[in-house]
Amino acid sequence: MNETTSVTPTVAGLIAAGYVINVLHNRRYKVVTKDERTGKIAVNVDEYTTGAARFFQSKGAIMELLPSGGTTIVSLTIPKINRTFSGAAVCRKDENYNKKTGVRIALQEVGLSLQREFDRLLVNAITRLFSNKNNPR
Repeated sequence: MNETTSVTPTVAGLIAAGYVINVLHNRRYKVVTKDERTGKIAVNVDEYTTGAARFFQSKGAIMELLPSGGTTIVSLTIPKINRTFSGAAVCRKDENYNKKTGVRIALQEVGLSLQREFDRLLVNAITRLFSNKNNPR
C-alpha cells in the first residue's frame, strides 16, 4: 500500500532553512479585582495574556493563568520575497492548553495559507500563458 503522510515541519527546521518564524502564545486568565468603594470582589475569566507566571498582579488586580483555553499564532516570513504567512490555533475553553500542539496546528495553517498562495499564483501564470497564446503580438 502506498500511503502519503503529511509531516509538519518544526520551527527549528524552518529557521535552519532560512525562514523567519515568530510564535505568540496567549493564555486565558482569571482576573480578581476588589472595588475599593464597595468592597465587592469581581471575577472575570475571559481575559487573555502572554504572561508566563501562574499568578501575577497588575493594576490592583490579581491574575491567575488558567490551564485551559488560549491561542497560538505563528508567522512565517520568506526573506527572499519579503512575504509573511500566518496561522493560528485556538484551544477551546474545555481543552488543556499545550504550546507544542498549538505550534503544530498553527504551522499546518501556515502551510494551507502557502498552498492557497501557490495555487493563486499558478492559476494566474496559466491564465497569462493561455491569454498570450490566443492573442499573439
